[in-house]
Amino acid sequence: MKTKTGISILLLIMFAGFSLAQDQLPNLQGPYLGQTPPGKNAELFAIEFLGPDLHSGPVFSHDGQDVFWSPLEGNTGHILTSRLTKSGWSLPREIKFVNGRPPNSFEPCLSPDGTRLFFISQESAAKDYRETIWVATKEGDMWSAPELVSPFIYAMDTHWQLSVAENGNLYFLGKVTGNGDIYVLPFVEGTYQEPVMLGGAVNSDHGEGSPFIAPDESYLIFSRSDRSSSRKGELFISFRESDGTWTEAKSMDKLNREGVNELCATVSRDGRYLFFLRNTPEGFSPHWVSADIINEYR
Repeated sequence: MKTKTGISILLLIMFAGFSLAQDQLPNLQGPYLGQTPPGKNAELFAIEFLGPDLHSGPVFSHDGQDVFWSPLEGNTGHILTSRLTKSGWSLPREIKFVNGRPPNSFEPCLSPDGTRLFFISQESAAKDYRETIWVATKEGDMWSAPELVSPFIYAMDTHWQLSVAENGNLYFLGKVTGNGDIYVLPFVEGTYQEPVMLGGAVNSDHGEGSPFIAPDESYLIFSRSDRSSSRKGELFISFRESDGTWTEAKSMDKLNREGVNELCATVSRDGRYLFFLRNTPEGFSPHWVSADIINEYR
């Protein structure tokens, strides 16, 4: 049995290590964590600050003053945030919810106006665990007590990234059979309706997931995983037609690399940069590229 003295020493060592790691973080200044904007070629994004292995890419607030992300650390999940201040970007801290948070929370997604925070929470570490989608509302420097988005979502098996349009429509990976498909949860008069699976222009016999919807729903970026080949997860893009249908999804071949996973794409609120995760020797590392690349697939 450990003695009280031994436990105290262990705690001191743990907290000392945490402080040291925080002290070693760079003091970043300016927009987008002070990084030099990318061009047409994807580049690593602030891994010395965010970390080299993430569960979701960085999500910036509509004014660019806050960033949210979730590190990939074992079987536990949490959401970190940092704010741009006069002295630079603040040290990462876990976001604060009123009355605490659901366990194992990750994959933050901000509504376009920044007032609502959506995220996924793993209910249990058991073999039959369920991932569900929660939402909280901004209350000063904290977030309200999270609530389940919809009983329709709770009845489905979902996973990884979700995305919300300006009109409140929520896009997510839903799995009924097979590897999973992309669904939309329509938001009508303040209430979420039954989920609708997107058509064959987006979904295929392979697995689709980690969707990002443009705020005006003009395009959708997602990841497709072909388990029968060496392509692994690739980014695809589809555009919405005036009649509400989707164009046949195209591989974003200028970003995808053979044998490497690319997933969890997001576009900054100002429309300038596309962020995504790419497999590297260190893990799922954040990358970014000029969002002008989107126009090359129209």
